[in-house]
Amino acid sequence: MTLEKQPEPEEHSCREQAARLAKALESGGEPELFEEAVLLEKMSREDLQDLLEQTVVELGRLARTSPQKARVLKAAALTARLREAAELNVGGGAAAGPDFADNPGAAMGDGSFAAMLAEAEKYLGYPYVWGGSSPSTSFDCSGYVSWVINHSGVGNVGRQTAQGLYNLCTPVSKENMQPGDLIFFTGTYSTANPVTHVGIYIGDGKMIHCGDPISYANINTSYWSAKFYSGGRLP
Repeated sequence: MTLEKQPEPEEHSCREQAARLAKALESGGEPELFEEAVLLEKMSREDLQDLLEQTVVELGRLARTSPQKARVLKAAALTARLREAAELNVGGGAAAGPDFADNPGAAMGDGSFAAMLAEAEKYLGYPYVWGGSSPSTSFDCSGYVSWVINHSGVGNVGRQTAQGLYNLCTPVSKENMQPGDLIFFTGTYSTANPVTHVGIYIGDGKMIHCGDPISYANINTSYWSAKFYSGGRLP
């Protein structure tokens, strides 16, 4: 008896994938869905861009009729930011570390750092919420650092991703970091962008960051040492 060769399963179209993704986002599945289905390194940058762009379109359609309109609109904004990040990405996997500047500029003054730390400490204990960027939603790592910078008087950076914050800074080696510098890590989840996590360096080998919950952390543990990418001095 000769077995017939079964046809290969057809790949789902980008629009079909986007429609499923939009429906899952409507149901509140952002973290698991993006971690497992979107931000995998095996997905090419072009495919990721196309999928996210189409997902924004599908979310726009859903927002017209969905009883979860607020959630859908929030997911659309998040997806649009991810689409922009995919467009800016120029590398794959955890890249080699940056070239550190010989003169990264003056460190933050004591008064500015005190204001920054005071703002950061207001939210100790807040839970990690993927895509969160304000006290009303709670925060993810980059939403937290962006908020603290913007509301402490030390700068105005808008709402940045971890990679976006890194791109605004002058790279600083671990040995030369000063209180008020940002600290960046790589490989904390699967994505092509080299920078995946950000915190605020507070001195003495410690940072304050949005883990789960927002807390202080020792940057010299084996985990954070292995994931360290760069310090960053704000302009």
